[in-house]
Amino acid sequence: DGSVLKQRRIQALPYLEEHDNRITPPQVVTTEERQLNSRLFHVRDRNSVLNFLVDTGAALSIIPKNKTKLGRETSSVTLHTANMTKIATFGQKTLTLDLGFRRQFPWVFTVADLDLAILGMDFLG
Repeated sequence: DGSVLKQRRIQALPYLEEHDNRITPPQVVTTEERQLNSRLFHVRDRNSVLNFLVDTGAALSIIPKNKTKLGRETSSVTLHTANMTKIATFGQKTLTLDLGFRRQFPWVFTVADLDLAILGMDFLG
């Protein structure tokens, strides 16, 4: 099936880290969808074990509502996709990301009715 996702590991930085008395290079995951011939870039947070899509076209960084323990009450903020579809939000949540670099990154994420976590331009900029 051409839509099967394939994961590849690539070395993120040239330095090595020590884990459990072994030295391993930090790694990030890319996902390739062969059917569309596109490549999507994901990073994994070691603290929350969430995979984040790195999306330079997204204005905000998002975590899915189903990955949090926030209530069901929607926020007054509504997001819109590129085709103007509305996305409900449920407030904000602070996470400290461990992406395998030398430091961790505390960040305030918008909680939204999406299936995937996104690192947007607010984080990347």
